[in-house]
Amino acid sequence: MAKDPENYNAISGRAESYYCVRNYDGAIQDYSSLLNKNPNFRDAYGYRGRAHHAQGNYKDAQSDFTEALKDNNSHPLFLFYLANSQLQQGNRDRAHESFDRGYESFFNDDKVGLSQRYNMYEQDIDYLNN
Repeated sequence: MAKDPENYNAISGRAESYYCVRNYDGAIQDYSSLLNKNPNFRDAYGYRGRAHHAQGNYKDAQSDFTEALKDNNSHPLFLFYLANSQLQQGNRDRAHESFDRGYESFFNDDKVGLSQRYNMYEQDIDYLNN
């Protein structure tokens, strides 16, 4: 970063590092910087949305996840976060729709094992019912 502060990969890596150590403001700032350079970088919206979500900023998170899903509306991680953001704002019907879309794409992903799918499904159904 010191040699090239505009390095896209370095900023993205630092943003994820910030997220991992719970420096959500730093992550949001770096993902926003990436989006200023390339507003079509959909994953940056989703990852910035995770940081908003972690801070309890569900409205901002929902906005970012919606933007992230514009070109790929079957990204399971972003759909699950979107659903949770909707649920946290009291919109259960939309949350159920987003969870259903997330499960559909999650269950069709060859890289995800059946037991992992089932455990995640059980946890989210319990969460929705409480």
